[in-house]
Amino acid sequence: MFEDVKKQDDKVVVGDPGKAEDVFAATDPSAAMKSALQEGKIKPASNAQGVVPPASSGNVGPPQPLTHISQLDDWSKKKSKKGLVIIIILSVILIGGVAWAANFFFNGSSVEPSPSNNNTIQSNTNENMNANINSNINQPPNNVPPELKIDADGDGLTDLEEQALGTDPNDIDTDSDGLNDKDEYRVHKTDPINSDTDNDGLLDKEELYKWSTNPSIADTDGDGYLDGEEVLNGFNPNGAGKLPLDIVD
Repeated sequence: MFEDVKKQDDKVVVGDPGKAEDVFAATDPSAAMKSALQEGKIKPASNAQGVVPPASSGNVGPPQPLTHISQLDDWSKKKSKKGLVIIIILSVILIGGVAWAANFFFNGSSVEPSPSNNNTIQSNTNENMNANINSNINQPPNNVPPELKIDADGDGLTDLEEQALGTDPNDIDTDSDGLNDKDEYRVHKTDPINSDTDNDGLLDKEELYKWSTNPSIADTDGDGYLDGEEVLNGFNPNGAGKLPLDIVD
């Protein structure tokens, strides 16, 4: 039985033992054969009529096909420069905003003047107004007719004012106390027609320039004695004690 098998094996034609046999040679298409696409029987799907390729959502790479590696480096450098410029602009805006906010926080609110400054300004304003009012009162108005500005005795009061005060327009010291009518009326505030305004026994001029008492108050030191009585008895009308001898004489 094994001899028959051996004889059959001897009949098998074996190829060149130095070359491997291609068992798929019969199934491979011939190199000369063309595909249906090459023969034009079918077309690519992208070129089919009515088919529109999807729109690109934006360039994510270089704008042009790269033909050399150096083009990629140039494209990357341009992108880096644009990014650097944007960062610098944003940094400047941020720094400016922070500086403005800090300036507004520390100096933005208006500085209100302190109450002491307001009081000083108000006080100065009131003093100026009072000075102007007093000046206007003490001086005859400019719109007075010339005939009403006549001052016959030259004491500083017009005849019209002396007439209102009851003084003599022809006598500069109507009450003969040593003070002219204008000074008594405007400066010392004493009565220009009464030589002893407070009736304490001392002339107005003596009280002002000798005893330093108030010509409008009968008891200057408030001790219960008239200034004239104190002087007459050698006592100080301006306080406690006796008068110095040099003043009495």
